[in-house]
Amino acid sequence: METEVSNRFDNFVLHMYNHLTREQRYGIYLGLQEKKSLKAIAQAIKVSESTVCREIKRHGGSRSGYNWVAADEKAKKLAHRTSNRKLKPEIVMLINDCITKDWSPRQTAGWLEKNYSIKVSHEAI
Repeated sequence: METEVSNRFDNFVLHMYNHLTREQRYGIYLGLQEKKSLKAIAQAIKVSESTVCREIKRHGGSRSGYNWVAADEKAKKLAHRTSNRKLKPEIVMLINDCITKDWSPRQTAGWLEKNYSIKVSHEAI
């Protein structure tokens, strides 16, 4: 029996972010083949409707073009990619100079890009 509290809880859980599983991607594929609505597909695989919409746009572009196997392989590759997040000592010195001048991270990032063509996000600073 559904209650207002259980519906709110379900909606809360639906909006928590998790990566889609292989089974969920297959569920999207089946739902599209059966011409179900995005809302029905989302409810069936227990994710938000926007997640289903994003997944289709990201890995198929249309209802007929969604390939769940290719989508899953691409997602696995993206999940295992590495990135070099460590800043070089010279850049750290420049950032520290800006910080001692009481510059904000956004100001620092803008200054580095303008003067040195160095792109560093303000979050990294």
